[in-house]
Amino acid sequence: MRNTLNIEKNSLDLLRYWAAVMVMLGHFLRFSNSGGGDIKEILWKITDFMPGVVISLALSGYLISYSIERTSSTKTFIVKRIMRIYPELWLSTIINIVVILVLVPHLIDTSFIIWILTQFFGVANTPKCLKTFATGSINGALWTIFVEIQLYLIAVLVYRWIKKGSKTIHCVGALVAAFLNVIIGFLAEQQYDWKLLKIVDRSFIPYFLWFYIGMLIYLYRDILILFLRKLTPMLFVLQIVLKITNFQAPGYYASIIDGNLCLQLEQDTI
Repeated sequence: MRNTLNIEKNSLDLLRYWAAVMVMLGHFLRFSNSGGGDIKEILWKITDFMPGVVISLALSGYLISYSIERTSSTKTFIVKRIMRIYPELWLSTIINIVVILVLVPHLIDTSFIIWILTQFFGVANTPKCLKTFATGSINGALWTIFVEIQLYLIAVLVYRWIKKGSKTIHCVGALVAAFLNVIIGFLAEQQYDWKLLKIVDRSFIPYFLWFYIGMLIYLYRDILILFLRKLTPMLFVLQIVLKITNFQAPGYYASIIDGNLCLQLEQDTI
């Protein structure tokens, strides 16, 4: 395996920008008015073709594995993660607070104070007093930060063990993660215990599959990346066919097939 990862000779930044734009576009389309017609439908299909959150989580799994291997201690790794995530999150929260106080100060109650405290720790929620304001989700686009924080902690705990594990263990882990994703997707479709599902939705469990696959691709990068690059044209065509035929596979947030096709396609840029 390679001993170094040359960040400057790949397209990871391009993938990050793509993921961010797809998430932004998806939120815009979800909360825009009923106009737009065919153009809006085309934009929806673009965001659905390679879901931004799936790409982001896979990249996180890949790069976190790289970071853990090259960090001298767990403490140093955690400090680096905190300094990378929280200052920008706190700045975003402060801006939100100012905007809310300027626009709707009459709506503020004690739930707003609780929201501020949870936001500073990265826990996504909306105070009761602002449920009817704008989209009803204050800073809701940053819900993935709390999921990422959980995944980083999980990575710190299990990466060394995963690295020492056999291929069989790695495959079993992927199957378990896929099973959990599909089961949660099924329960969500059945509207089973909405409150419990809301908690699960903010946990790492439904999204661990894509993060974990990113970790595995890092571990087997010399084999998998070269192999997947050869399959890229075929996978790209297959993804187009699935979208044209509206084939719906099970899965939570993204179908199990869509998500993994996206992961395989994106490896061509690493």
